Amino acid sequence: MPLRHNGSAPLPRASRRGRFEPLEDRRLLAATPIEVYAAGLSGTEKVALEISGVEVRRWENVGGDFSGGQFVTLDYTHPTDATADDVVVRLVDSAGAGKDLRVDGVRVAGAKFEAESPTNWNTGTWSNQLSAIVPGFAGSEYIYSNLGALHFSADATSQLRVRAAGATGEELMRLWIDGVAVAEWADVGGDYNNRAFVAFDYTHPSKVAADRVRVEFVNDGRTADDRDRNLKVDAITIDGRVYHSEATTTMSTGTWRDGEIVPGFPQSESLHGEGFFQYSSRPAGGSRMIVFAAGTVGDEEIAVNVAGSEAARIRGLGGDYNLRRFEPHAVIHPRTLSIDDLEVAFLNDGSPGGFDRNVRIDAIELDGVRNETEDLTTFSTGTYLPDRGGVKPGFVQDERLHINGVLQYGQDPDEAGELSLGETQYRVNETGGFVEVGFVRTADRGSVTLDYTTVDGEAIAGEDYTTTSGTLVFADGQTVATVQIPILDDNALEGRHAFNLSADRVTGGATLGQPRTTTVTIFDDDAPNLGDGVGLLGQYYSGTGFGTLLTERTDATIDFNWGNGSPAPSVGADNFSVRWTGEIEPLYSETYTFETITDDGVRLWINNQLIIDRWIDQAPTAHTGSITLEANVKYDIRMEMYEQSGVAAAQLRWSSASQPYQIVPTSQLYSEVIIPETGQFVAETIIDSGLSRPTGIDFSVVNDDDYLFISQQDGRVRLAIDGVLQSEVVVDYRTPVNNVRDRGLLGMAVHPDLTANPYLYLLYTYDPPETAGQSGLAAPDNFGNRGSRLTRLTLDASNAYRTVVPGSDVVLLGTGSTWNNLSSPDKDSTSDIGLPPSGLDQNGDWVPDILITDSQSHTIGALDFGPDGSLFVTNGDGTSYGRVDPRTTRVQDRESLSGKVLRIDPLTGEGYSDNPFYTGDTTDDQSKVYNYGLRNPFTLAVEPNTGVPYVGDVGWNSWEEINGGRGQNFGWPFYEGGAASGGLGGDAINRQTGGYKDLAEAQAFYAAGGDALATPPLWSRSHGAGGVAIVLGDFYTGDLYPSRFDNALFFTDFGDPTVRAITLDAEGALDQSYVVMGSVGQVVEMSMGPDGRMYFVDLQGKIGRINYVEPPAELASADAGSPLTAPASLPFEEPVNSGRGAASLSIEEPSDTAFALLLLEGSSPGGVEDSAAEWSTADETDQLEESEEGLSLGEAF
Repeated sequence: MPLRHNGSAPLPRASRRGRFEPLEDRRLLAATPIEVYAAGLSGTEKVALEISGVEVRRWENVGGDFSGGQFVTLDYTHPTDATADDVVVRLVDSAGAGKDLRVDGVRVAGAKFEAESPTNWNTGTWSNQLSAIVPGFAGSEYIYSNLGALHFSADATSQLRVRAAGATGEELMRLWIDGVAVAEWADVGGDYNNRAFVAFDYTHPSKVAADRVRVEFVNDGRTADDRDRNLKVDAITIDGRVYHSEATTTMSTGTWRDGEIVPGFPQSESLHGEGFFQYSSRPAGGSRMIVFAAGTVGDEEIAVNVAGSEAARIRGLGGDYNLRRFEPHAVIHPRTLSIDDLEVAFLNDGSPGGFDRNVRIDAIELDGVRNETEDLTTFSTGTYLPDRGGVKPGFVQDERLHINGVLQYGQDPDEAGELSLGETQYRVNETGGFVEVGFVRTADRGSVTLDYTTVDGEAIAGEDYTTTSGTLVFADGQTVATVQIPILDDNALEGRHAFNLSADRVTGGATLGQPRTTTVTIFDDDAPNLGDGVGLLGQYYSGTGFGTLLTERTDATIDFNWGNGSPAPSVGADNFSVRWTGEIEPLYSETYTFETITDDGVRLWINNQLIIDRWIDQAPTAHTGSITLEANVKYDIRMEMYEQSGVAAAQLRWSSASQPYQIVPTSQLYSEVIIPETGQFVAETIIDSGLSRPTGIDFSVVNDDDYLFISQQDGRVRLAIDGVLQSEVVVDYRTPVNNVRDRGLLGMAVHPDLTANPYLYLLYTYDPPETAGQSGLAAPDNFGNRGSRLTRLTLDASNAYRTVVPGSDVVLLGTGSTWNNLSSPDKDSTSDIGLPPSGLDQNGDWVPDILITDSQSHTIGALDFGPDGSLFVTNGDGTSYGRVDPRTTRVQDRESLSGKVLRIDPLTGEGYSDNPFYTGDTTDDQSKVYNYGLRNPFTLAVEPNTGVPYVGDVGWNSWEEINGGRGQNFGWPFYEGGAASGGLGGDAINRQTGGYKDLAEAQAFYAAGGDALATPPLWSRSHGAGGVAIVLGDFYTGDLYPSRFDNALFFTDFGDPTVRAITLDAEGALDQSYVVMGSVGQVVEMSMGPDGRMYFVDLQGKIGRINYVEPPAELASADAGSPLTAPASLPFEEPVNSGRGAASLSIEEPSDTAFALLLLEGSSPGGVEDSAAEWSTADETDQLEESEEGLSLGEAF
C-alpha cells in the first residue's frame, strides 16, 4: 500500500499511552443539571439517561407530540461534573411496533446541544439509503431501534486508540483514515503471544466512523536475529466505542488462513503478512462485500450503491491502475443482498494537475462469492471504448470507468439483445445506386456493436459494388440499424449476380443470432435476370375432380403432349386431373399474356387472380389471360387441368412487350415437393420445463424403464425416466466446460451396449484448469481461444446408471487441448485473425490430438455410434465465422483434426485400421479421420444399414449442405454448395467460395483439379432460398410413419425451422426430398426414438417428438371421386420464398359429406390446435373454412 498522508509534515508519532486531549468547551461543575427534551410516538416509551456509560435515570411513559415536534422535559441533576460528551440518551424496552422516540436535544449545565448535530453518534436511526437501522453520524432526532441511543458530543474531533502487540518488538504499524496515512508507530511492543497490548492514541481533526479506519502492518519479514515479525491488533476505540479485530465485520488483508493470505473476514487479531485490518461500525447479520479497486491518481472516490442508493463511500483509492494491482475495500450492509443489488459508481472524474482520474474495479466479492467486473453480467455506463465510438452504456466486459458512471453487477445480458441481419436476401437494381441492408436487435439495453464486411460472389467488389465493412453501433434503446452498400452500374451483360454481407464480432453483451450472412442480388439493367427455378410441383389425381392422389413430381415446365398415353405409370390415360403449384418470376415489369393449351378443362391463377377459366371438355384449345407483373418478383401460380378421354395435352406459355412468346422456362418456375399424405405430422412436447438450453439426447432402457439422457450447453447432463425429468443430475461438468455463445457441451452419447459398457460420452469446448482465477477472456466461460475434448465417464451400475462414478473421467480426444498448446487463450481470434493458430509446435507441426477452437463458434459438433459399434465425432474448423481466415485451410490437412468427421474406438479413442486414411498407427490423428473439408458440421447422423456418416455442414455466406460418404473431401473452404439449378436440391456442383477463392492455397487447389478432388454436397440449400443454419436430424427406422419415410433422413434449419426429409437410393444418392411439417421449435438436434418416433431438442428448454396422425374415418373412407384427399397437404408449408402467403386453395366438386374434422398445425412451436373445418357445397370452387375462432384456409397462411 503506497504511503499517503494529509500534508507534507512527517506522520505524527503519538505516545504509547496518553490521555485524550481536554475538550475546549468542557465545563467543570460541582453538580450538573441535565434536561432531556423528548417525545414518544405511543406515549408508553421508556427512556434511559447514561453518564459516562452508566445509567443514572430512567423515565417511563414519555409523552409529547412525536409528529408535531412538541417535546416534554425530562430533568435530572448529576452529582458530579459532566459534559455533553458524557451524555447518552437511550430508548429501552421498546420491542414491538409503534414505540419510537424523538429527541430534540439535551441541556447540560445550561448549554443546549441539538440531537441532529453531525457530531452526535446515533445507533438507532433509520437509514433510507440502506433501508435499515445502522449506527452513524446520522444528524437525526429519531431513535427507532430498541436499545438505540444518541451519543452526544460537543467535540468536532475524534479520539482513536489502537491496542496492539508485536511479536518481535520491531513491528511498524500505520493508521489510515479515508485512504490517507495519518499516524505510524515503530517498534510496537507488548506481548504478542500472551495478548498483552500497548495502547497507541491519535486525535483526528474531524469525526470518524470505524468504516473509514484501517490499521496496517508495514514491515513483515525477519529480524536481524531471524525472528518472524507479526502484528496482533486487539481492537480500535473511537470516541469510547470499541471495534474488535476478530469481529465478523472486520476485513483483513494480511491474515494467514487455509494455507494462504487472501482478503477476507478471518475473525482473527493477527496480521502475518503486510496487510491491514479494515473496521466497520455496522452490525453483523447482513452482507459483507469486498471491492477490489485501483485509481490512476490516488484520490479517486467511488460509492458502493445498493438498489440505487449509496451504501458506502470509498475515498482515496490506492493500488496501481495500469499494472492492475488492486486494493480491497470492505463494505458491510445490514441486509442480505444479491449481486444484482450492487453497483459501483465513480464520483470525482477530472484531471487535477493534468493527471486524468480513472477507476478500475477488478471485482466485488459478495458474501464470499467473487463477481468479476468483466463478466457478461456487468453493465457499465462509464467505460470508454474506441470501437464503440466513445462512452456508451452496455455490457462492455471491461473493468474500467473513465467518467462518472456506474458498474451494475448481476444484470441479465439478454437485455442487451441478440443481433442479426434483418433478412437472408436483398435485391437491388443495378441502377439503384445503393442497397440498404438491415440489422435487428431483440432487446435494447445498452450500446452494442457488430462488425460486418462484404464478400464477393458472382458480383465483384470494385466492379459491381463498393467494398463495405466496419463496426455498426446500436445506441442504448436502439433495435434497428442499417448499412448502405454502394452499387456500381456498368454496361456489361451480366444478368443477376450476387455478393454477400457477413457479420461477426459483437460487443456490449449482445449475442450474434441468425442469420449472420445475407445475399445481395444485383439485377442487371442491361440484360434479363434469369432465375434459378426448378419447375412446379405437379400432383396427379384420379378422376376429373381431384380424387385420389396417384403421384407427384417436379415438372420442369408445363409442356406435355401425352396423346392417348399416360402422364405416369400410376396414372391412367383417361379420367385424371393435375394441379401444378409454385411460384413464377417474370423477367420484365410489363403486362404479361399467358396462354394455356389443354385437352380438356383448364384454370390458371397468377398472384391469386383467376385469369383463365375454361373448365370444360374440349379438344386441344388455346386460351389467354393477361396480368401486370413486376420483374424479379415471385408470384404464386396455380394451374389445373383435367382429362376426360381421348387425347391429353397441357402447355403454358407467356409473352409481353419484351418477353418473346415461349413456354414458361424452368428458370422462372419455383416449387418444393410437399408430402401428399392423407394424415398429418404433429408435434408433441414431452418435457416442457426444468431444462436449461438442452443440446442433445440419447436413449437407453434400464430394467424396463425408458431412460432419456439430456445434455445441457452449460455442462450438466439430466435424466428423464419414463418421461419424468429427474431432479438429480447425471453429472455436473460445468467446471471443464467452456460455456459461452456457440460453445459448450454440444455432443453427448450413451454406449448402445450399456450393461457391458456403461459409458457416457461428452463432447465439449474445454476450459483448462489454468483458466481458474484468470480474468478477462482467459477466465472460465469466456471468449478466449480454447480447445475441445471428448471425455468418457462411467455410469454407476449400483444406482441403475443414474449418475456417473466420480473420478471415472477418461479423455478420448483432445488430450493435446491444453493451456500451453493454445495460441493466446486471453485473446479472441474470431475477428483478430492475425493471431497465429493454436496447436502448432516449435517446428510448425500440429500438436497430436488437439481439437482447436480459435473462434467463438465452429467448435466441436456431435457424436453418433455406427452399427459396428464405432463412434463418429464431428469437429468444426475452429476459425472465424465472419471473415476470410487463412487459418481455415487447415481443414484440408488430414494431420489436423479441424473440419473433420472422425471415427474412433469408443473404448480407447484410437482410429481404426479400416479407416480411409489409416497410416499404420491407430494413434495417429490421420488414422482417425473419416471425412474432411468441413466448416461447422455440428449435427451428425449415421445410416443404420451401411454405417455411412452424414453431416449437416453450416455454410458461410451462400449454402447449407448435407454431406455424406467415406473418405471424402467436401471442399471447404475452397468450395461452398451448391445445387446446380434452383435454390435447393440434390443436383449439386462445386461452387468456388467467394473471398476464400482468392487465397493462394485455393488457387493451387483449383489448379490441381479441385472439382475432381472435392465431393459436392448430397443436398444443399442456398441462403437466397431461405437457408440459414442446417440442423441434420436422424434416419427414420420406425414403422409409425408412412412407408415413404422408411429410412428417410429428417432435418431442419435453425433459421427456417421447417421440418424436411430426404430419401436415398441404393447407391446413397438423393432420391426424393419432402417438406414434412412446419416449425416445432428452435431445434438443435433430432434423434430417432425407440418408440418409432422422431424426437427433437428445442434449445429453449423443451424435448418433443413428432407423431403421425391418421385422418378421421370419414376422410379415410371417402370414395375415389371425393375431393376430401385434396386438402390433406394444406397444413404443410407452401413452396419456399413466396414472401406473401399462399394462393386461395379451392376444393373442386365437393361430395355430399357435410363436415370433416382435420387436425391443423398450430402456430406455436411444439404444439397443435384442434380445429373444426366445414365443407361448404354452395359453389363450384368453394373453399374450406374454419369456425370463426380458427384459421380460414381460404386466406393466406
